[in-house]
Amino acid sequence: MRKKFLKAAVLAGLICLVAGAGGCGQNREEASGEAQEESGSGETESTAEESEAAGAETEAAESGEGAGAETETAAEDAEMAPDFETVLSTGETVKLSDFRGKKVLLNFWATWCGYCIMEFPALERLSEDYPDDLTVLAIDCGEDEDTIQAFLEQNEYSFLIGMDEAYEVQRLYPTNGIPYTVLIDENGAVMHRTTGIPSRDEDEIYEFYRENLGLE
Repeated sequence: MRKKFLKAAVLAGLICLVAGAGGCGQNREEASGEAQEESGSGETESTAEESEAAGAETEAAESGEGAGAETETAAEDAEMAPDFETVLSTGETVKLSDFRGKKVLLNFWATWCGYCIMEFPALERLSEDYPDDLTVLAIDCGEDEDTIQAFLEQNEYSFLIGMDEAYEVQRLYPTNGIPYTVLIDENGAVMHRTTGIPSRDEDEIYEFYRENLGLE
């Protein structure tokens, strides 16, 4: 069943880029989606959906991120990842800081984003292979609980799914598109950021995140 949903999601849209960093699901766009070294060369095409979240002023210029898929490794003096609280799909409320002592793969996604769903099998494998060293936390952007639960009924994933219908969490992590992944070390500092997917191959996605997380 997961494969059927994945195929449908990929056909529905490749990378899901958004014009403006105020909310990752406010405008849905499509682009090549392959992660690259800050070239900013990815082309996008807006579907012209109106923003549903308030305060959608773009912060892309301030964050130093351009259009298209890209990756960024944090500098030596990396900033601390902003803490937040989110309600999980299970009903439990957690904070990012609850996972101190373990590395965190923080992923922003939506059920309509084909490339987001393409990453999930690799994220599931990472979660299963490194349960003592890593927490995978995937934050859905802008969708209601019924939509998320309907997706999860068709797709069995063991990693944590957080809900962010009002974009409160995503505003702390401005981006020009999803999937957007932030790798965080055991002390809460940002290690690496990726907009888009590093590959269309599950094994390559797995290895990309494993290596950038420093997992053996």
